Amino acid sequence: MSVKIHTAVSALLTLGMIGTGCGNYTVNSDYTYSSASYEAAPANEIFTDNISASDDNSEKSAENTEISDLAIAEMCASDFLNALKSHNTELLMQYGGARSVSAYDFLNGVYLSDWKIVDTIIYNDLYGEDNKNDCTFKVELDIEKSDCDLFPVGKSIWELDYSGTDDDYFALFRPENTKRDGYLSLYTIDSITSNAVKMCYSFTSEFDWLCQDTNYQLNFDGITGTFENELFVNNLISFSYINDKRLKLDSSCRVSVDNLKSCAKNLLGIENYDFSTLPAYNAEDNSLDFTQNSFFCGYGILTEETIIDDTHTIVIDWYADNIYLAKASTIKYTLTPNGNDTLRLVSLEKTFDTGERLAFSTDYICE
Repeated sequence: MSVKIHTAVSALLTLGMIGTGCGNYTVNSDYTYSSASYEAAPANEIFTDNISASDDNSEKSAENTEISDLAIAEMCASDFLNALKSHNTELLMQYGGARSVSAYDFLNGVYLSDWKIVDTIIYNDLYGEDNKNDCTFKVELDIEKSDCDLFPVGKSIWELDYSGTDDDYFALFRPENTKRDGYLSLYTIDSITSNAVKMCYSFTSEFDWLCQDTNYQLNFDGITGTFENELFVNNLISFSYINDKRLKLDSSCRVSVDNLKSCAKNLLGIENYDFSTLPAYNAEDNSLDFTQNSFFCGYGILTEETIIDDTHTIVIDWYADNIYLAKASTIKYTLTPNGNDTLRLVSLEKTFDTGERLAFSTDYICE
């Protein structure tokens, strides 16, 4: 079993957010993992499970395998926490899923004197009989010095979610009792009840690459080059498919250009875009091939949702990693109703920006 970085958030977090029940119990060990009792492995070292099974002792082997898997999870957690203590940003990037080591520069002024795992909660059968090692580590951090509000000086309890799938990864590292119903990811997009939140979330997930300027304006006129236009239209199809039920994809993963034009105007106010210049355009039936076949999902936390005089205001904190630790930016969205059960995104404002690239995962619409 190898330690690899996964690009999607854990189903453990998802089930917690949408209220799905799952059996859990607390594992009370005879020891407590701490920074003093375990030395972090180098960034390129991989833990492996070398336990072998035989027909004569299959029951004992199964028991040992389960213990070994939990031990691997604990070693992964220890690696991560020691990297946090020693400011090993390369290892933090591997475990956290950030796209650059600079995403964790904000930790430079945080000095962790000690940590210890004080509790472990195991969630059974999230992925079936072969994956019983999804767990949450409750970790006590002792911060000696800090210039970061997220890590106050003194002792505090944090939760570190771990998924023991084929590609082991952490899904969340946040202070204990943090409300999780505002966490936005690939696994929560279908459970988001507010159309306004879903629209803002999917817009930045799809179009962030087009909105890198400080003013973060809705400007689609400056798209040049065949690749950029193809990417834009694929993103537009994904965005429209998620937010306007009128957009349909046929069995060949094609979309009507007239239908797409209507959705683009309805949702984003886009008019006069010439879809016929794209290589994916089919003149015989005025359609487009959806060549990307997937949609992007970022990692965000909803911090504000208000409606005043039919104007929706949404604020989302966006993250540079998939454990929601390195905040990259904060974006304020304004939307107005169209009168047909859809909304139009009329403006965006980036109120906080570190310059870090957002972390994304992907899923398929057509396969």
